[in-house]
Amino acid sequence: SKLRNWAERENRRGTVCFQELVSLVPALLLAPKPGDVCLDLCAAPGNKSLQLIEALAGQGAGGAVLSADNDPQRCCLTLHRVLGKAASPMSCAALAHAGHFPVLVDNSSSDRLHYSKILADVPCSGDGTARKNSQVWRS
Repeated sequence: SKLRNWAERENRRGTVCFQELVSLVPALLLAPKPGDVCLDLCAAPGNKSLQLIEALAGQGAGGAVLSADNDPQRCCLTLHRVLGKAASPMSCAALAHAGHFPVLVDNSSSDRLHYSKILADVPCSGDGTARKNSQVWRS
């Protein structure tokens, strides 16, 4: 169908992003402010990180989003592809386990980097998975 072809093409181009409605909520509740340094743990595929980047960029006052996931394929392929849609210097991705997240140091001052906001959507707010796959409730 024409609509499906259009949607797939635009998704590849990065002009549209598809996700469950409930997945919008965590980043909206986090409500990043100008200058915030946000950490998104368990970030892949990266839609919530993309929301945070767009929220900060829309305010035009800087900030940063560090997106981390401990699954190499999801982090290095999927997360990288989604963050690439933002094409923003305020984003980066890290392959790291949320429970053992490394301490990051600001090179200019040797101070430990502190995060203004942390998003940890564990395992994921995607109720769509539970709605579409009844086996989730049995495990």
